[in-house]
Amino acid sequence: MDEMIEAEGMKISKIFELHGEDHFRALEEKIAIRVSNMTDKVVSTGGGAVLRESNLKAMKASGKIVYLNGSCETLLRNLEAGRDHRPLLKEGSLEGKVKNLLSVRSDIYESCADISICTDRKRPYLIVDEVESELSKLLKL
Repeated sequence: MDEMIEAEGMKISKIFELHGEDHFRALEEKIAIRVSNMTDKVVSTGGGAVLRESNLKAMKASGKIVYLNGSCETLLRNLEAGRDHRPLLKEGSLEGKVKNLLSVRSDIYESCADISICTDRKRPYLIVDEVESELSKLLKL
């Protein structure tokens, strides 16, 4: 979804800088509704997409929600390289910000997920295999 937002003409960091988080969330909501009307897709949302009820409704109505969860340590390792592209993590203590965001969002992530997969100490191909397996069970394929 973030790539779709940026395809409309502006980097996310610039959107935050010029217009703020509320404007970004409105753009995110527009994209969430657009992708919910597409078929046969896998959608990667930003971590804050679940903060708007309308986004959750659109996601729930259009498919299954898979939550890829990881420990704070895993998230820190994964986020360190791309920190400059994430406005909410850009300045200050990365660990403090990640812990804060997790404390606010993790219950929401868990409550809306149809499937929750722990990513700690797993290679991407193993995570994909686990997602496929769990989706097959859920959809009885």
